[in-house]
This record gives sequence, structure tokens and C-alpha cells, in this order.
Amino acid sequence: MYRELISPETPQLRVVPVQRASMPISRSPLMTRLRKILASQKLIGLAECICRKMSGVKGKPCHAPLESCLVFGPMAEFYIGNGIAREISMAEAFDVLRKTRKRALSPVRPTRRGLGGMCSCCSCCCEL
Repeated sequence: MYRELISPETPQLRVVPVQRASMPISRSPLMTRLRKILASQKLIGLAECICRKMSGVKGKPCHAPLESCLVFGPMAEFYIGNGIAREISMAEAFDVLRKTRKRALSPVRPTRRGLGGMCSCCSCCCEL
């Protein structure tokens, strides 16, 4: 896990840009791109957002749902195997993304080729 998250020389996450705010969420170019990302995954896990958990512990609870971070592949195996995430289907993952977009959360994913996961970041708690 260290090799995946800490040691790379390039920044680890980037925001997935929203092209149009007025388009219905389910048909937006952003959701089309996110759907392609999800469709390419063999294993998907759903984890709680550590940033929102930390914010809550500090006495500043967030409006956004805790369970909103998606993990894929080897990272999903690690998270699920260690009880940090639970396995979900692609349909459930897309539903999570749809719900987080309705709450104005920003999808953020790793910049490297091996996509390990995707956060749904808020403006008040995101540590990145």
C-alpha cells in the first residue's frame, strides 16, 4: 500500500472536472466518464471517508455521507480484507456517485495509471 500511495513522485489525486452544471446528473459527460471508470473495475469496495471521519472526531461534523469513497482492484482487496471497506456491485457504486454528485461532492481520483480508488470530496473536510 505504501508503494501505491506514498512513494510515487507525482501528485496522487486530481479532481474529475464537471463540464456542465445544468445537465441532469445521470446524463452528464462527467457521469459518462465515471461510468466508464467503474465498468473497467473487477472489484469495487465502498469505504468511509477518512477526512469526514477526522472532521467529526474534531467536533466539526460534515453534511456529506461518510460512506462515499470507492476503492478498486488490489486496494479494494486490501480494504475489504481488513474490514475498512465492503464489496459492492458496479450498480451500487454508480448509485453512490450519483448520490454524492447530488450533494455537490467532487469526484477525485488518483493521477497514476493504476486507479486505486475515487474519493467524493467536500469543501469543508478534504485533507488534500
